Amino acid sequence: MFSFTVQMEDGRVVPLLQYVVSLAVTEAIKDVCDKNALIDVRIKWPNDLYLNGLKVGGILSTSTYKSKKFNVSIGIGLNVDNEKPTTCLNAVLRELSAAACALRREDIVAAFLNKFENFYDLFI
Repeated sequence: MFSFTVQMEDGRVVPLLQYVVSLAVTEAIKDVCDKNALIDVRIKWPNDLYLNGLKVGGILSTSTYKSKKFNVSIGIGLNVDNEKPTTCLNAVLRELSAAACALRREDIVAAFLNKFENFYDLFI
């Protein structure tokens, strides 16, 4: 779905970043969803996102060290619309409520960035 890079100086907190990202993704999805049809995306450590027992996404991170800074690149894949091979967020929303509006990727990304910024400041 998207990727981004974070620069960090303290190598002790680099491993925490993937967990902060996982939490921010799940909380962003909850924020964007119709409040009447809440979908419960769960984290399966270290990097998978599951909904109703089926994988709907994943998070991969990699880091390099250069000029006394860690450059952590994080990629987030999230199955918003494609119902194959397992399921997608919008299919589950439709099952929960016929009136539920479809999730849009840009809304999820915007909500993620807000959550990530808050969690990053809180935990890292």
